[in-house]
Amino acid sequence: MASALLSDILLRYASSLLFLLATTFAGVFLADILFSLGFHRKIGRPLRPLLKSARLPEELSVPIITGMIDSRAEHAIVSSLVRSEALSHREAVCYSLISLPFGGSRLMIQYVLPVAIAGLGPVVGTIYVALSILGLFIGMIIGVIGGRIFLTEERRKITLEDEIQGRKVDIRRSLLKAVSMTKNVGVKYVIVVIILSILIYFGMFDYLKSLS
Repeated sequence: MASALLSDILLRYASSLLFLLATTFAGVFLADILFSLGFHRKIGRPLRPLLKSARLPEELSVPIITGMIDSRAEHAIVSSLVRSEALSHREAVCYSLISLPFGGSRLMIQYVLPVAIAGLGPVVGTIYVALSILGLFIGMIIGVIGGRIFLTEERRKITLEDEIQGRKVDIRRSLLKAVSMTKNVGVKYVIVVIILSILIYFGMFDYLKSLS
């Protein structure tokens, strides 16, 4: 009984694992190439109305997009603005809340998604991740409201120190980054599946069911 259930679980999650690894690799590889070409500055423009609604400098759209692929570069940009007093601490807090869905999406893919899908199954795991992402958007809304309440309406421009400016396209570097992220996701997924398999093999879930 346990062996049959175990085989069913392994077959069920094998296709999910392959799809997860393929999409992670392709997404990270493409994103790194686009950032090398400077697309992070162009695709950040649609975020400017969001920042404007929170009374934040529109130029902060650049670190928001940057954080989706490189959180260290985003932190370097924002912290340099705070140190130079181009950005106040209140603005930094509002920015952190508004940027949650963007930088958080990378963390979701890297840490939450493989564990949730492996542990809860594709359907329930996806629902869990979707609700987690919804929480990030709620944080973003709080950031906008906080900006409207605590920040002034004074409009100004800030000068950004682009941490990845002028970086040339390097296919090898992009491949290595994609492989690293894919490996990270795959390892977490496999670890959760192994733990579940061990628990099922020894009848732990049947035992817990008998207690209820």
